Amino acid sequence: MTRMTRKHVTMVVVVILASVAGCGDSWNSLNQMEKNVRNEVVDILSKVQDEASAKFAVTDAAERAKAKYEAVTKRAEKYIKSQFLTTLNDQVEKLQQAKPDITMDEIIAELKSRKEQAIKTEQINDLRTKLSLASYPDHYAEMRAISERMERELARIRLIPEEPASGTSPMPVGPKGGGGSYLRQALDIPNSVLGKKR
Repeated sequence: MTRMTRKHVTMVVVVILASVAGCGDSWNSLNQMEKNVRNEVVDILSKVQDEASAKFAVTDAAERAKAKYEAVTKRAEKYIKSQFLTTLNDQVEKLQQAKPDITMDEIIAELKSRKEQAIKTEQINDLRTKLSLASYPDHYAEMRAISERMERELARIRLIPEEPASGTSPMPVGPKGGGGSYLRQALDIPNSVLGKKR
């Protein structure tokens, strides 16, 4: 191989390893990504002014936001799993340091015996503490503000009159989402994008 080719191969290997490792994700960055998607949902709702804008919000904008939210959720799950595996790896290293000649079967047996106490209780609680919202008070306040804005936008959409059937007067959309009109479906955008976790 020439010198230039080795550099290219090295660069490709570094890029692949970085992407596999989930390089760049932290709990703060994942929280920020979630807030961004929630803000996008509020922006989508704020643009609903009539049946035509509601149709665009329901059929296009909400679908794109949903795909982003699902991607963030998958990354968060991957991050949590990697954190748990890191703590599990730490346990294996401690066992190997304590008993340098320990076999893999003995490590597995030891970890199984500790499963109920050490791994399940202590390490998962440590992980929960590390990832809890109490550790990020600004995140909690920002999420609450986003939820309040979302509820105000939903209340505004409920007041938009639906296009009346022939011979009847316009009526506001009302409290329930779903159903025929795109205005009614727009009321369900937060649930369809974010699931029940609003």
